[in-house]
Amino acid sequence: MPYLGLITVLVMIAALVDIVGSDESAIRGLPRSGWILLVVAVPLVGSVVWVIAGRPRAAFSGRVAGDVPDEPKGRVEDPDAEAEFRRQVRERAEEQRRRAETERRDQES
Repeated sequence: MPYLGLITVLVMIAALVDIVGSDESAIRGLPRSGWILLVVAVPLVGSVVWVIAGRPRAAFSGRVAGDVPDEPKGRVEDPDAEAEFRRQVRERAEEQRRRAETERRDQES
């Protein structure tokens, strides 16, 4: 097992990079400095414990990268309410466009 030292160092470096790159509020178990000390003091065991108990859990949304739906997948429960909502959104957008156009003209003069 001549490469055990090299493997230990590589695993420790990978764990330290992961610890430093993780969001502080998402780290579980110990604070970031505690995990760093554990991994440096006991490299192989500390790295495995970090992956099992300290690493932030991945939030999987079920979507593949780039898979953004154009339309909602579910049915519209109340078509009249949906139509009213869309009408209000269009009115707000038009009002914002008019306001921006007025502000742009005022700045030019």
